[in-house]
Amino acid sequence: MERSLNPYYIPRLVNYRLSIQDAADRLLRELKTDLDTLRLKTRKKEIVSKRQAMAYLLRWYGFTYSSIALLFMQDHCTVIHSERTVENDMLTNKELKDFIRRMQHTVITKN
Repeated sequence: MERSLNPYYIPRLVNYRLSIQDAADRLLRELKTDLDTLRLKTRKKEIVSKRQAMAYLLRWYGFTYSSIALLFMQDHCTVIHSERTVENDMLTNKELKDFIRRMQHTVITKN
């Protein structure tokens, strides 16, 4: 499934098309993990926090809750919860906030 990025997020990318798998691959490289690890049914903080950050960023890129949930083999409600959790965690976790901001401005511009 391909989805256009909203040109209001980054005006220079009006015609840039990014598939969810392409975006996920780029984020996985930055997170230094693989999709199989993030799909594990575990509560380990290092895995859950990476999965939540990736879901938040994919949502910021404009992908739907359902498409992100399919990627992680989860329910769309879990993706909504992940988005809210990351937003709350960014208020107190400076490292997470810096990582999210960096990914919002660098990952999608790479070819």
